[in-house]
Amino acid sequence: MKVLQTHIGPHAHPRWLISLVCLFVSLSVFGQSRRLTGASLYIRPLDTEKSALLNNTYYIVPGGGVEISFSIGIDKLAVPESASGTLTCGSFSRTLEFSYGSDGHFSIESVRFENLSSGEYPVEANISYRSISDDGQEVELTGNMTGSFIVVQNPVAFSSLGAFDGNTMQVFTGHEAEFGYHFDSELPGTEWTTVLEVNGILEGSNAGTDHSIHYWFSNTGSTVSVQEITLVTTCSVGGKQLEEIRNTMNVEVYPVPVVTINAPLKEIFNGHSFSYTAKVSGSFSTSYSWTVDGQPAGTNSDTYTYTGTCPADASQTHTVAVTVTCSLAGQSVRVQAETTVTVYPRPTVTVSGDVASFSGQSVQFDATVSGGVPQGRTYQWTLDGNTVGTASSVTVSPTNTTDGMIAYTYHLTVTDNLGGGQTATARADVTLNVWPTPHTELVNVHNTPSVVYTGTGVSLSVRSSGGAPGNWSYQWTNNGENVGTGADYSFT
Repeated sequence: MKVLQTHIGPHAHPRWLISLVCLFVSLSVFGQSRRLTGASLYIRPLDTEKSALLNNTYYIVPGGGVEISFSIGIDKLAVPESASGTLTCGSFSRTLEFSYGSDGHFSIESVRFENLSSGEYPVEANISYRSISDDGQEVELTGNMTGSFIVVQNPVAFSSLGAFDGNTMQVFTGHEAEFGYHFDSELPGTEWTTVLEVNGILEGSNAGTDHSIHYWFSNTGSTVSVQEITLVTTCSVGGKQLEEIRNTMNVEVYPVPVVTINAPLKEIFNGHSFSYTAKVSGSFSTSYSWTVDGQPAGTNSDTYTYTGTCPADASQTHTVAVTVTCSLAGQSVRVQAETTVTVYPRPTVTVSGDVASFSGQSVQFDATVSGGVPQGRTYQWTLDGNTVGTASSVTVSPTNTTDGMIAYTYHLTVTDNLGGGQTATARADVTLNVWPTPHTELVNVHNTPSVVYTGTGVSLSVRSSGGAPGNWSYQWTNNGENVGTGADYSFT
C-alpha cells in the first residue's frame, strides 16, 4: 500500500479577522510585566469535507492540512516592529511573521501545515511585544496560546496473501484468507468499519473488534478464475465519514488439481512389471507418493514401476494409489487417485499317459494345468518341431520299423493370454518309447515229419523277433489245453 510521507510546508497569509467556522482553542496568557489580553488561536482544516469536529478537536484525514491564525487585542507598540513569536505544531517549529501598520499596530500572519501524516498534533504559540500602557508606561507583554488536532491513522490492509500492493496473488479454491486493517485504535472518538468486496459484491464486514475478515475462495470451474478483492475501510468521527480507503488486488483462484493415473494394464501375471504414470491438472510444484495396498511403494516421481505378486494357486487384486502434493504461492493441497490391478499366478502343466507302446499303437496324452487364466488358453503339442495337437489331450500313433526301440519326445506348450500383450506360458515334455511289433516263428527242432507214429517224440521251439526284449511270455496249447509256458515244447 502507499505510505504518505510526512511533509509540512508553512505558508503565511495576512488574516486580520477569523471566520466563524474556525475552532476557538482555549489558551492561557501571561506577561512578564503585564498580562496579554484578548489573544486567541484558531485551527481550521483546509478541507472541511474531510474533517470532523468532536469535543472541540478536529479530526483530519491523512495528507490533509490545517491553517492556524490568531487575533489579539493590540495596544500601540512602544518599540516599532518589536513583536516576535514562535509556533510549534507537533515536532515542527516556525518563527511567526508579523505585519505592521503605520499607526503602530501589528497583526500575525496565519500559518498553513499541509500533507500531514497521522498522529496527534499539539499546537503552541508564544508571542511577545513591547507596548505603551494607558498610564504611558512601557511594558512587555508575553502570551502563550495552545491547542491541538488529530490526523486520523490511515488504515493498512493486510491478509494471509500478503499486503495489498496491486500484485496478482494465487490461491487454491477452498483456501481461507484473512483480510484486515491496521490503525491507531486508541484515538478517541474514531469509529472504523471494514467490508470485503469480491468482484464488487459485499462478502463480509467487520466493525473493528478483531480487525479481520475471513474469506474462503471458491472456484468450481476447471480453469483459473480471476477475482477482484477489495478491502474497504472507512473512518467516521461523530457520525461523519472522513474517508474511505479502498485496497484492491486481483487474485487468481485455481481449482483443486485433479490427478489421474494412467494404468495401461488391469490384469497381469505374477512377476510381470509395468509402469504407472500420474498426471496432474494445472502447472504446480508437485511431489508424489505411491502406495500399494496402503504401504509405501514409490519414490518422488510421476511414474512408478509395479511388479505383480500373488500366491501360486490363486489370483489377487491390489490397489495402487498416488498422493500428489501441489504447491502454489506458499500453499499446498493434496490430491489422490487410485486404481486396481489383478495379478494371476502363472500356469503350470503336467502330462499323463503311457510312456511305452508298440509301433503304430495309439497312445493318449492328457495335460493338467493349474494357475493361469483358463479363458483364452491355447495348447500346442509338437514332435520334432511339427504340431501334432492343439487341445488339452492328444492321441499319437508313432511307428517303428527297426529292430530296436525308438524314443519319441513330445513337447507341450500351454499359453494363457490376458490381452494387451500379457501372456504366460507353461511347458512340459513327455517321452514315448516305441518298440517294433513283435514277430514269432514256430521251429521244428528235429525236422520231425508232420505225420508220425504213436510214441514218436516231437520237439518244437519259438523263434521271436521285435517287441521289447525281456518282456516275452509264452503259452503252448494242445487241442485247446494249456501244455507249456516256455520258449520250447516237446511231446511224444
